[in-house]
Amino acid sequence: MQGGGIDAGLRFNWAGESGRFELNGQLYTIKKSGFVTPTWELIKEDKVCAEASRISMLRRGFDIKLESGAMELSAKSAFGRTMLLSGMGCQARIKPAHAFTRRVQISGSYPDPETIVFAFWLCALIWRRNANHAAACP
Repeated sequence: MQGGGIDAGLRFNWAGESGRFELNGQLYTIKKSGFVTPTWELIKEDKVCAEASRISMLRRGFDIKLESGAMELSAKSAFGRTMLLSGMGCQARIKPAHAFTRRVQISGSYPDPETIVFAFWLCALIWRRNANHAAACP
């Protein structure tokens, strides 16, 4: 992920739904905890910077709690892959560049690079789940 002062590389652990990303040379870890009501913690230097939890079992999206406030990451529509990040006076759109790529287009405003990269990581998690489920269903 590059552009707009952001240089980030995302990684998922091979098992489970945890991972990490490197943003402008700083390492961030994402840890999932819980099963029925899971949460994902964004950790930098042993400090929790943000926490995300599922909006509901029926909707694709997350409530994101930051030190400075709360945001929501939600699907723009029931069937599309475009996601909207809103809250704290910001509105950003994260969407795949096209159907057969891992590249994304991010537009709009967001509070800081750390938050938008975390939101993108959560989007990629949703897209990864959908791809894995589609591959498992004959």
